[in-house]
Amino acid sequence: MLVDRAAIFLILVTSLSFPALFCANAEELTRAQLNHQIAELEASLPEIDRKARASLQDLGTAAKKEFLGNQEQLSKNLKHWNADLEPPTGGNIDIESRRAELKEDVRLWTNTIGGWTLEELKRGIADALLIAEHDGLNTAKLQNIYELTIQIIRTADFAPPNTEGLTQLDALNLSTSDRPSSVLYKTFMTLWGLGHTLAESEAKARARHQKYREQMYKRAMVAYVRALISGDTEVAPCQKRAIGHEALLNGRLIPIIGCPDPVVESFKSYAQAIQKIQSADVERFKAEVDVLIDEQQYVTDFLGVAPFVGDAIDIWGVFMGKDLADQCLTPEERKLSALFLAIPIVGRYGPALIRQIEKRSKVAAPVIAKFRLLLDIIIEESVPALTYAYREMGIDLGERLANRFSTTPKKLRELLEYLKSFRPEMSAQAKADMTTFRTVRDAIEAKHWRDELLSPAALKKAKERSGKILAENLGQHQMIRSARIQASNIVPDHVPVLERLAKERNEVIVVRYVNEASTDLIAGGAGTKHMGIKGKSANRGPIQALLPVNQSLNKQGSRLEDLMIAKTKRPLDQFELDEIAKLKEGMAAGEASMNKCLKDPNCAMAIQFPIKHPTASGDTILHVAKDKSKGRVVYFIEGPNGSRLDYRSATPIDIDLDPDFPPQPVLVLADPKTGAPLTADYDFLGLGVEGLHGSPTFDPSTGYVTEQMNDTIEAVNEEIGKVQKKKGLAPQKVVHHGAERWYPHSPGALDVDPFVTVFDPEGKIIRVPRCESDCMKDWCKQTGMCNPAAVCPPRTFTNCIPPDHDRLLKDYYHQKRLEGYDLSPNSVWSWGHYNPFGGWSFVSYLESVRQKAIKTRLAREDGKILMIPGDKIANFGKTRSPIDLSWMVWLEKQAKDLPQGTQSSFVSNFSESLLQKALLPQCQEQRL
Repeated sequence: MLVDRAAIFLILVTSLSFPALFCANAEELTRAQLNHQIAELEASLPEIDRKARASLQDLGTAAKKEFLGNQEQLSKNLKHWNADLEPPTGGNIDIESRRAELKEDVRLWTNTIGGWTLEELKRGIADALLIAEHDGLNTAKLQNIYELTIQIIRTADFAPPNTEGLTQLDALNLSTSDRPSSVLYKTFMTLWGLGHTLAESEAKARARHQKYREQMYKRAMVAYVRALISGDTEVAPCQKRAIGHEALLNGRLIPIIGCPDPVVESFKSYAQAIQKIQSADVERFKAEVDVLIDEQQYVTDFLGVAPFVGDAIDIWGVFMGKDLADQCLTPEERKLSALFLAIPIVGRYGPALIRQIEKRSKVAAPVIAKFRLLLDIIIEESVPALTYAYREMGIDLGERLANRFSTTPKKLRELLEYLKSFRPEMSAQAKADMTTFRTVRDAIEAKHWRDELLSPAALKKAKERSGKILAENLGQHQMIRSARIQASNIVPDHVPVLERLAKERNEVIVVRYVNEASTDLIAGGAGTKHMGIKGKSANRGPIQALLPVNQSLNKQGSRLEDLMIAKTKRPLDQFELDEIAKLKEGMAAGEASMNKCLKDPNCAMAIQFPIKHPTASGDTILHVAKDKSKGRVVYFIEGPNGSRLDYRSATPIDIDLDPDFPPQPVLVLADPKTGAPLTADYDFLGLGVEGLHGSPTFDPSTGYVTEQMNDTIEAVNEEIGKVQKKKGLAPQKVVHHGAERWYPHSPGALDVDPFVTVFDPEGKIIRVPRCESDCMKDWCKQTGMCNPAAVCPPRTFTNCIPPDHDRLLKDYYHQKRLEGYDLSPNSVWSWGHYNPFGGWSFVSYLESVRQKAIKTRLAREDGKILMIPGDKIANFGKTRSPIDLSWMVWLEKQAKDLPQGTQSSFVSNFSESLLQKALLPQCQEQRL
């Protein structure tokens, strides 16, 4: 009987029509299982053809030996046969032509499935896989799912005819006549699973089972091909915004929306049909196919929402809950932005997914092209921000960000590596755009760059929004024209010149607040100081705006005088003590600079300051001495017999003379050629030109200037010189150096000045004031970017947000940049990250507040409070307003009682609470 069993099995082997299927089972069967199944086969085949039995007997013991004695070799042979039947590579095929042919084949196969051989279907699958790979589908996973499909059909546990379990198979379009009815189903399951047919078998039941399995197999192949070749179907715009579920792709949770797509539906239909078959492999199949469907749905979601998400591509926006224009994102918008950003980092399939998006969506392709160009910008600008967030905002926050949106600085850097795998397939236009991008990387906000990179519609929208913000905020601070001119302290006769030049040269000229005392001096023909003169001007007494040789008489000396008087009345805090040290240091440097200048005949000369005598005709010389009892300097003129008279009334005055500061004539600097006293010049805070500034160069006489700046300075001096000449005055330069954009010691934009005056190329004179508490609250209300209740009221500095003094100036600069002018701030102003759509956001300001808190972190040494070395904020006497000073004092008071080493933690927590409080509720809820 053993011979018979072996012979039967050998015939089964030699009559294989599906060796690959046999291989999978043969290696799994043990000898006992094999004997059991063969015995079962014998018992169930009493009508087997006699001729077949004779053939089996003739084979005899040799067959048994070949199977039982050389099973290893047989297994190798079967593996070889299996390899021979793997789907062919397909060679080089015309993808779209073959796709069209296969679509027609699928239609014919569906209607006449019985007329097609398995070999024809397998060739179709081979070509379909090539098409799917071209479309960016995950072919490795698709092949695995296909193999599972065959395994399920091969080993399915079919129910008897006309049962509920059987009717569930209608999904594969099997007719009633195709369904199995024989009670020998298990036997034929094995036979079909081994991949052969017994031509000799005349059992109708077995024939029906065999036909049924073959029909299932063919229809599964057709459904598989249909899904593979549907990757050219364009996805319609998707209106869905809610997140359907979150899929675990490549170990990360990714939001899935569920936009409709024929490709996804094809795979779903295919999967649902196979899952209805009862088999031990169904669960494994389900797990595999669900991931594939989620991956495809992920791409589909992007295809459907790409135009919507395109305006929110910014990792910092995802983190903070704001889009590129700094408007609050809805939860759906935020998650969609994360979805878009996650495409290249979902794993090794990222590049393929991007290729599929480019091929299947006309609206998504331009977004992808922009994404390629924006990617380096996103990485360059967002990695530092995220790195900072990780370092300063706490590890926990960083981990939540990483877990929720799969975004870390490291992952962002990996984006560039992922891009390399599909950049060779970029279109010629995309490659040209990339070349353009590299060329203008250092000027990404330039007009020609923005026109290339960003859509005109988006820029138009940003401009409209920026203009509205300016009109409603800056507009309310404008006075009538004459009042604006008077408040600027620019000589009235000079205003038309600046106005005309701004319009003719198409430039934005931003002029700092002019010292009120300088106006009459300049109008009267006084010279103005140049870059070689480093001394400070006076801000008190009859020499206001002039440059005293004695440093005790300038603005630094006056501030030191105030602090020394305060010291006699109360103990000074550490901030004030530090300021005294800074002032003395500055005055010493000024004296050295003054002495150096006076030794140079081309720099300046010292003259005794003449002042009009209050009662007599003509001028007299102004003198100064220090009143020891009062601690202040006193200006006077000399009377008869050495008496001292008040310089305003010529009445006698008593002075408790300080021997360390004896009476002396007041010496001021004057022009070495004309002898005219020197005063402060006009300072340009900014100068905006259309297009791009050239690279600045440094010249001792002009500071850092570009060629365009230098041309403007010369034009201003020349035209104002003509005005002076008409009045009978010697022409004097009123501007000596470049704008403060590159000046490393800038005191800030509006930290010191109450406002700046702008001469706009449209012919407007605009007053841009420092934004105090009420101004800041109005701005928050109008823009919706911050909570007005979080802004500090006037003279209140406890647990609130100090007003952003530069807020209105930032908005003006942003508007002019959108209009194509290169108008940029000085980096020492700490305006933070610039967003080409939304400008300098309130979040950026909060970041500067946070940095300020970190900079003023306090350390204790020998019981004294010391500022961190190199901290510029300590010098607030000349660089910070009283409001900022009081806020810092409040912060110091909050931190002073903390245990040593915990101040840094306090500052971080304090700053985080400010960030939370400052954001509006709808944005605050979205922060991680």
